[in-house]
Formats: sequence, C-alpha cells, structure tokens
Amino acid sequence: MLSHNSLKELKKHKEGVKNHDNLDKFPELSKTFTIMKMLDQFLTYLREKNGVQGIALSYVICNEPDVPVVLPALMVNVTWSDDRTSMMEELIEYAPHTM
Repeated sequence: MLSHNSLKELKKHKEGVKNHDNLDKFPELSKTFTIMKMLDQFLTYLREKNGVQGIALSYVICNEPDVPVVLPALMVNVTWSDDRTSMMEELIEYAPHTM
C-alpha cells in the first residue's frame, strides 16, 4: 500500500515529467564539437531527454535489457527500491526494450 509520502513522491515525479521541457537538438559534430566531446555528453543527453513514455531515453543503453521477473521491494515512503535514488532511475532500470 502506498503511504502519503509515497503518493507525494509519485505526484512530484508526474509533475516533473509533465513539465519537462524538450532539450535542444544535440549539437552536430564540428571542429570544436569533436567526437570525443559528443561521446562525453551523449549519456547525459539521453538521461535528460524523455521518450514518448515519459522515461529518460538512457534506458535504451542499459546493461541489462531484460526486465527481471521479480522486482525488488520498494523502500518505505518512496516509490523506488533501495538501490535507486529516484523514481526515474527505477523506471530507467526496468523499462522494457520492446512494446
């Protein structure tokens, strides 16, 4: 059962996704924006860019594309498990790669 604090966290996450501004287009490669700079910034870009499901696109490059059958228990008063620090991290970790 979700507690009052869990519901507040869920509402906070929902508002964050709703109010998320789309990022500018990723810069094109140039003499000043080299492939090394692009690779350094790409993970951050995917972390900040939400997909159509409202989940940060960094889920597409996660190490484990298969969602486990049994998900870990949620921590008390929040909407994520103990090895995550936010609901978005939880969604990134367990988002399926197929529809």
